[in-house]
Amino acid sequence: MNWSMSTEELAEKVNAKKKVILVFSPHFDDAVLSLGGLLAKKECQSLVVTCYAGKPKKAISTPWDSGCGFPNSDQAVEARIKENELALELLGAIPINLQFLDEQYRTLDENLVIIEDEIYKGIKTTIQHYQGLQAHVYGPAGIGHPDHAIVHRSFLKVMRENLEIGKMEFFLYEDYPYVERAGSDNFENALKRQDGRDYEKRSIPLTESNLDDKIRSILHYTSQIRSVFQCDEEYAKAMIKSYFTSRCHSLTPPHVACEMLRILS
Repeated sequence: MNWSMSTEELAEKVNAKKKVILVFSPHFDDAVLSLGGLLAKKECQSLVVTCYAGKPKKAISTPWDSGCGFPNSDQAVEARIKENELALELLGAIPINLQFLDEQYRTLDENLVIIEDEIYKGIKTTIQHYQGLQAHVYGPAGIGHPDHAIVHRSFLKVMRENLEIGKMEFFLYEDYPYVERAGSDNFENALKRQDGRDYEKRSIPLTESNLDDKIRSILHYTSQIRSVFQCDEEYAKAMIKSYFTSRCHSLTPPHVACEMLRILS
């Protein structure tokens, strides 16, 4: 797959397909952790837009990167870009990397209002390339991490501006693993407090094959597994499978596994 295409070349290629999935991912692994099963369906061309894919101008060392085995930010970001490419290639998705810095690389005196506005512009510009298509556009619910909350607010602003565009549908996805740590009821309450509105739940049914591909893709983020799940790879696989199969217990008819969305009610 050619990762060196310009934004315009990529848009031209995708526009020929008439239908697209756009997933806005705060960090490199979030889209696959949360919606890897949807991507594994390969029902149309998928694009995964990672918002915090930039690296500091000068290499720095952070506790998170050190815990993942990296001496500095340059090596960490370069490795994560490669991990992301491998993970998305398995799912047939194309990566797009926006060059914003995640929380661990920002200084305390940086203005979060300005950062949020820049991310809003980045999301808006990306979506504009695909406005003529039948597009399903997904953003994080924004619970569990400050970076997710910033992307969520930026995504909501773009969503409100584009709701009248007939061919585009917008969805919020549950931020995994934060939704599991919070518990679904607490997550729901936090989302309502955060946005001051009600959302309707919608499930994405997954086959055994979809779930297996999702897990295989997650495992390509080798530097993140132990830090994210606090366990080894085998136990992480079991945790992921258990959680996404549990999301279907209350659904009729029952499914093998599910990922959950929110839409405006």
